[in-house]
Amino acid sequence: MQHSHILKKAAALVSAIGLSFTALSAAPVLSVNASADHILILGDSISSGYGLKEGEFGYADYLADVLGGSVTNMAVPGYSTDDLLAQLEKAEVQEAVKNADFISISIGGNDLLKPAQEYFKPMMKEDETIMEAMRRLAKEGDAETMMIGLTRALTPARSKAKVNYPLIQETLRGLNPDATIVMQTVYNPAEVQASFLEAQNLSADTISKYEQLNKYMNNTVNFLNKVVRELEDVKVADVFNDFTGSGWIYTRVYEKDIHPTALGHAMIAASVLNAAGVESGKSNKFVSAALDLMMSDYNQISESNLALMKKYSQDFAAVKGDMDNSGIVDGMDAQMVLSVYCDTVMNKPLDSLITYRQMLSCDIDGDGKFTSLDAQYVLSYYLSNNVLHQPVSWSQLVH
Repeated sequence: MQHSHILKKAAALVSAIGLSFTALSAAPVLSVNASADHILILGDSISSGYGLKEGEFGYADYLADVLGGSVTNMAVPGYSTDDLLAQLEKAEVQEAVKNADFISISIGGNDLLKPAQEYFKPMMKEDETIMEAMRRLAKEGDAETMMIGLTRALTPARSKAKVNYPLIQETLRGLNPDATIVMQTVYNPAEVQASFLEAQNLSADTISKYEQLNKYMNNTVNFLNKVVRELEDVKVADVFNDFTGSGWIYTRVYEKDIHPTALGHAMIAASVLNAAGVESGKSNKFVSAALDLMMSDYNQISESNLALMKKYSQDFAAVKGDMDNSGIVDGMDAQMVLSVYCDTVMNKPLDSLITYRQMLSCDIDGDGKFTSLDAQYVLSYYLSNNVLHQPVSWSQLVH
């Protein structure tokens, strides 16, 4: 058959692509709907969307899409629990709280960050972040001495935040006894991939010291998180738990501080919605946040986190063969397939070359993988329909 001949010609261009992967199915959509006309965002730089690139969405954007309401964002970068309490004394803020149906808050990170910055400031090099300084100082010196110094610097702030969290809850409830209030836990900004540390050619002793520091950071932020989790009259979005284990794909360094990426904001939004008991409602913004990740990053997201984001995602139907997400299969798609093939011949890992969306689009035979055979199908489809003008369907190509 002519189609078989075309497939053989395409196959000559492509050989075995060694890596494959399996797609996760979407989580089922539950039937209970939730909505909020007035969504109020309070807190620090995380809530304000600080550090996001142009075109990226903050977690408030996802909440608005799913809940269908308007957003008032009164979050201020740099705010601590002290600052939020002072803000809640302002008449315009009190009015916004009274009018809100849904209130989401991220606060507490700066209570720890500011004294930590003061502690590290004399020891930091120019253009060095705190996390970079921690790794360097661990390599150069004694991690235990550093942790003792940090504890002295952080203890007053931790004690103050422990008092402030219940006051924030009481103030909000005094102003609005009926709104859904969701408080986020604080994530650990020090978590990095094990392979990242190994790539720095650090000694086993240095890596061990950094792991000690990472454990210390977990314990430090969880001092505050324990207080948040014990609040009785708010919902708790446990961002710490959601980020732990793959925190590096949810955050990026921005102006020497570590803030959530677009994916991090999507994860925070899903965590907030889930904590609030929202069982359905969908946003297209969740789709691009996860599907447009490189497979190398996508594969690091836990199944539970993927399930949460997919719970609030619009259904996505991949266009077969459409690698560039243009809606059609054309020369660009064929070129991209060939480029992927050439890169794999050069021993580049496939999961660093394509996104999850591209994998879904190019899993032509529907086996949950993107293999060399799928690449052949895409090339054959393009050659037959666009070059040889001999129309062929996917079902005719896939036997």
